[in-house]
Amino acid sequence: MSSEFESEIKESVAKEKFILLIKKSKYYFIFFFALIIVIPILYQLKVSFDKKVYQEQMENYSIALNNLNSKNDKAGVEILKKLINSDNSFISLLSINQLILNNILSKEEKINLIDHVLNNKKLSSEHEHILKIKKSLIIFNEASENEILFLRELNNDKLSLNKLSSTILSDFYKSKESLKKIDVNKKLN
Repeated sequence: MSSEFESEIKESVAKEKFILLIKKSKYYFIFFFALIIVIPILYQLKVSFDKKVYQEQMENYSIALNNLNSKNDKAGVEILKKLINSDNSFISLLSINQLILNNILSKEEKINLIDHVLNNKKLSSEHEHILKIKKSLIIFNEASENEILFLRELNNDKLSLNKLSSTILSDFYKSKESLKKIDVNKKLN
């Protein structure tokens, strides 16, 4: 009988401790469970918003291409210039590439846009390298040796890009008839 009585006392003491714990920390429990529910919801909202923004940018990119194809160049160029400032580097690179390929802008405008993207965007080293190569090709005929030599400074793990940089540099020296520098360039590779 006494063991039953002791077990009932232990159960009631445990219940009282549990109830007291819940009363003391009920706000912590409520906060914790609300956090468990709210964080995934907020994450899904962010993912959904990012997806919507990306879709809008792709739609604007498509509209710009349609404008360029339908000879509404000014509207297409304006949309592409806005998209260059996109937070999405993929959209930004697509836009600048279209502006360069369509020969709508002057050389100075192309160079300024490339410099803007190189200075203001977080791009992978490979994308930076490609943009610098495009810039060197745009300024190739009027460039001085110092303007083209930055290709030598481009170190990249991608062998094809290094080879392309070296080829452009060699072609530059050939166009300027600097045969000694062509040999030096070949030895460096």
